Amino acid sequence: FGPWAADLSQTETVQVGRTWIYILHDLSQLDLLPESVGFGVVISGHTHRSQLSRRNGTLYINPGSATYPRHPAPASMAFLLIRGEKTEARLFNLDSDRSYDAPL
Repeated sequence: FGPWAADLSQTETVQVGRTWIYILHDLSQLDLLPESVGFGVVISGHTHRSQLSRRNGTLYINPGSATYPRHPAPASMAFLLIRGEKTEARLFNLDSDRSYDAPL
């Protein structure tokens, strides 16, 4: 938010292979049911806290923040792997350069 972000979309959609990805800043502002419109992945941020979950077949990813994590969360990022219609994600703790969640 702010003048620097005036030209940025509030949401974005991307197709990778056969998988549709829905991207938004704040997951609490999600105004659709991703699984009902065919999104296999939803990526959000806002909280700066990393999280992975799968609900109704849709993978939800918050990669956290590589630069400004919220206490006590470590600096983190997510890796998304798409093979056909199969999606997996893993979170990485950048403070130790190791993954800290099992693949989801």
